[in-house]
Amino acid sequence: MSKSYDFCIKRASDLKFSRYSQLDWTKAKEFSYESLCIPLIPDGEYQVDNDNILLNVKYNTDANFQYFTSAQFIHDGTLLHISLGVQKLINSIYTAATYNKAIGEPNSNKICSYIYGNPVILNEYGDFGTENKPWLCERTTILIPIEYHLDDKE
Repeated sequence: MSKSYDFCIKRASDLKFSRYSQLDWTKAKEFSYESLCIPLIPDGEYQVDNDNILLNVKYNTDANFQYFTSAQFIHDGTLLHISLGVQKLINSIYTAATYNKAIGEPNSNKICSYIYGNPVILNEYGDFGTENKPWLCERTTILIPIEYHLDDKE
């Protein structure tokens, strides 16, 4: 396993850092983006539309991660839901919608650097349905670890 897995499991299990600490993270798995049929966007510099925020984004499963971005949802077990959840989290990186609050919010005066790793996914099976949707029997929690920096523009 990579640092992606180790970081996410340790951080998600810690009540001090995670609202998901009560979940059984021993059942979580690390997935490559390729195995989820999600193409990797090439490493490089990107500009967030309309905000004039410059991003430097890289993929590295062995970065020095500081936090994770996450999503949790209940669904009927269709694998498409997992892929869409991962894509939503990746989109939050490329739009500077996620950041480490201890470092600061992305802004146009800095270069925002993101290094992200593989998603770690926990699937749970049970009675998660509602009265109107009793067929919802799967809860998925997705974590993507991130290393984040704000650097001065040159």
